[in-house]
Order: sequence, then C-alpha cells, then structure tokens
Amino acid sequence: MFDFEKCTLEDLKYVKMDFTHPMTRTALLHGYMMFFDAYFDGKDKQEILHTGPTFANTHWYQTVLLFDEPVGVNRGQEISASIELKANKEQAFDTELTVKIPQIAVERHGGPYDMREPEYRGCYAGYADYYGADQTPAE
Repeated sequence: MFDFEKCTLEDLKYVKMDFTHPMTRTALLHGYMMFFDAYFDGKDKQEILHTGPTFANTHWYQTVLLFDEPVGVNRGQEISASIELKANKEQAFDTELTVKIPQIAVERHGGPYDMREPEYRGCYAGYADYYGADQTPAE
C-alpha cells in the first residue's frame, strides 16, 4: 500500500509484492490478475475507487498476467508468488511474475510483460453477475 503523501518517487520505481495462498480446487493455473483500490480521504468523507472484477467497470482495467503454459495444481497446495514492477522510460512498468509450488518442485516465470500492451488488459463485464459476487463497496 502506498501513501502518496509520504512515499517518494524512488519508492514507486520498483515495487515487489510477495504473497502466498492455498489452492482451493484442483485446476490449471494460467496466471494472475492484478487490480487496485484507491482510497481518497477527504475532510468529511472517504471515497474508494475499486478496479477489481467484482465491482462496476471503470476506465481502469484489470491486468492479466498469463504464463506461456498453465501449471496443474491440486487443492490444498500452497502457492508462493511474487510480482515485480519496474518503471521504464515509457511511463509504464515492465512486470514479471514468479510462482513456486514447493510440494511438486515447480517454479514458473512469466514476463517481462509490458504494461502498455493492450493484450494484458482485462475488463470482465458481467463477472459479478456470473459468479454471484457483490458489486457494492463495503461501507
């Protein structure tokens, strides 16, 4: 999370996000999707811009980072992953994705993805209706 009143330009030139999660079903893992929420704290009110697929569409897209080939995963396996964003001279980010599944000794890399390329944009109208997700922000 970035507090734009406190972070520096240097803080934004390289961002690495590490995360882990268990697989909730046996499936093919094709990649990951990125999106963000922006919190605007006003004097009397907070507004939140949600860009995720379970909320109403905005002019911001979700970003889809796909592997060249999917990875077979099993329910209960622990996935550890990292996404690295490196600012480039085109006012965008080169992005890399690394996923590790220690139980089966698999490591998969994706990227570099050029975030200016439209092929990485995903805007999934109807996602919430299809999956029954709530499109209203939490208060």
